[in-house]
Amino acid sequence: MMQDYRQFYADNLVEPVTLCGLQVENDYLLAERTGGRYYFENHVPVFIESRLTPHQLSEYQAKVSYILDARRDGWRNRPEFCWRWSLAWLNGSNGEKARIICIGGSFQDDLPHIISDHKFNADHLAHEYVKLVPEILLDNVKHVACTSEKLPFRSNWADFVYSRNSLDHLSNPIGTILEAHRTLAQDGWFLICVYYNSDVINEHESTCIDDEFIERYIKPVFEIRQMWVDAGMVHIAAQKTDKPVAISSDEIRKVTMILGLIHSGLYYERTGLKAEAMNAFRMLAQCEPVLQTDIKRIQYAKDRLK
Repeated sequence: MMQDYRQFYADNLVEPVTLCGLQVENDYLLAERTGGRYYFENHVPVFIESRLTPHQLSEYQAKVSYILDARRDGWRNRPEFCWRWSLAWLNGSNGEKARIICIGGSFQDDLPHIISDHKFNADHLAHEYVKLVPEILLDNVKHVACTSEKLPFRSNWADFVYSRNSLDHLSNPIGTILEAHRTLAQDGWFLICVYYNSDVINEHESTCIDDEFIERYIKPVFEIRQMWVDAGMVHIAAQKTDKPVAISSDEIRKVTMILGLIHSGLYYERTGLKAEAMNAFRMLAQCEPVLQTDIKRIQYAKDRLK
C-alpha cells in the first residue's frame, strides 16, 4: 500500500522547473534525468524545504480545533471550504477524469463536492498541515509540498487550476499565474476567488488584487470569461488561450522583491524582530514602485524608518 501512493505521485508529477519524469526509489522520488531526490513526509512528497515558524505553529494550532469542529459539523456545506460559484464550471467537466490543481488549499480539500482521481492540493506547507491534521489524508485530494510558481506538473496537464483566497498571499503572484497557464491544457480553466481591494497593508495578504493587477497580469495571459464581485471578493473564471505571455522577467522580479520585502518586514515587526524589520523596510524604501499599490507599501516602509 505504501508503494502504491508513492507510485501514484511518480506517475503524475514531474520535477519542478526541469519537468523531467520521476520514479520511486526506496523512500523518495528520483528525478530520472537530473538525479534530484524528493522525500516523503507525512505521506506528502516535498519539493521545497519549508517549515512552520514557532509563531505560525502557535497560530495554526489554535486554528486546528476550528478546522476539526467544522469537519465534524457538515464541513462540506460550509462556504469557507467550498466556494459554490465554482461548481457550475467544475461540474461541466468529465468527472473522475478531471485533472485539478488547487493552489494553497492548506488544511482542507477546497473542492469536496468534486470527486476526481487526480485532484491535487499544492501548498508549500502541505507536509506540515498534514502533521497537524492527519484527517486530511482521508479526503479526496492528494497533497504536494511545493511553491505555486514552481509546480511539479507537466505542461498542458490540468483541466482546472483553482485558487481560493491564496493569490493575495503570495510574494510572486505573477509567477503563479504563469505557472497556471503552463500547466493548463488548451482551453483549460483558471478559477480564482480572492479578496478584491487596493487598500491592504497586511502580512498575510501581501498582494492586492485590484483592477490594475487584473489588467496587467491576468488579462494578458488568460481570456476572462466571467468576473464579478460579491461580498468584497472577486470571482474570475478565465480560460487558457494561445495568446503570447507579454510580462517581462524584470517586471516579475521587481514586483516579487517589493511584495517579499513588505511581507518580511511586517512579519518581523509582528514577531518582535525589530532589526530585521527595519532592514527589510530600508530595502523597500529604496525600491521604485511598479503598481499603484506599491506606492502605499513603500510609503509605509519610509514611515516606519522615521
